[in-house]
Amino acid sequence: MECPVIAKFRPQGQHDLYSLIDHLLDSATLRDILREYPQFAPRL
Repeated sequence: MECPVIAKFRPQGQHDLYSLIDHLLDSATLRDILREYPQFAPRL
């Protein structure tokens, strides 16, 4: 959750782990992350 590669995708401020996971797995956020960093979640 502290990976510097996806730092710009994390919301600003203090967030608990569950809300951070929810934000990162939101379809729009995840699509943006995968567009820029496809290795973030490689296809099986």
